[in-house]
Amino acid sequence: MLRLWGRLSSINVRKVVWAAQELGLPLQRTDAGGQFGLVREAAYLQRNPNGLVPLMEDDDTGLVLWESNAIVRYLCARHSAGKLYPEELPARFVAEQWMDWQQTTLNPAGRDAFIQWIHTPAAQRNSALLAGSGAATERLLDRLEALLPPAPVAP
Repeated sequence: MLRLWGRLSSINVRKVVWAAQELGLPLQRTDAGGQFGLVREAAYLQRNPNGLVPLMEDDDTGLVLWESNAIVRYLCARHSAGKLYPEELPARFVAEQWMDWQQTTLNPAGRDAFIQWIHTPAAQRNSALLAGSGAATERLLDRLEALLPPAPVAP
């Protein structure tokens, strides 16, 4: 069983949940962080000294991981080697590069829109932040679309 701590209002938790769903993996998720707390408790901090979400435990291996991209890489390598996680080093590191791009470039561009849509009540949303963040994200997604090879078509 895979156990995950984190709230769905965290983009990094959503990323891990999405990867698990794509891989067809059962996942037991516990709300943590934000209004749910838990992340400052001693037992949690022993497993994740950063006190952030997500935190994943793989009961089958005893592995504990606490960075979203590391968790996604682990899940893909363990459960989808050669498919979602390439085995050949050149292809694998192109995938790694895009994961890092997502974390360092795409996430910051979309952060304001995410916060406005997910964490801010509708009456308090800042339309300028939404528009700017949305435009920045769209430019990056257009770049991604132009640079990635087309997905293979299923027979």
